[in-house]
Amino acid sequence: MKKGDKLVDKRDNTIHIVECVDVYETVTLVFTEEKKYVPVENLREFTMEDVMLDKDFVDMIKEREKQRLREECLKILNTKFED
Repeated sequence: MKKGDKLVDKRDNTIHIVECVDVYETVTLVFTEEKKYVPVENLREFTMEDVMLDKDFVDMIKEREKQRLREECLKILNTKFED
């Protein structure tokens, strides 16, 4: 686990980004970019399934694909066809 890793809180399925990990004698805590401490046993790895369920991620991919298709269409329309 390193800075920037995404983890999911098992208690409420919120996504956290790791800022750092603090290890104490009896507990390991993950400090998040949101300035929260979460016990490591309450976290699980962020998986591809989580990515697919993340609405913001899906919206970002849709917008990028829309832009790419727009650019491709403009390129085709601006191409001069020769016989």
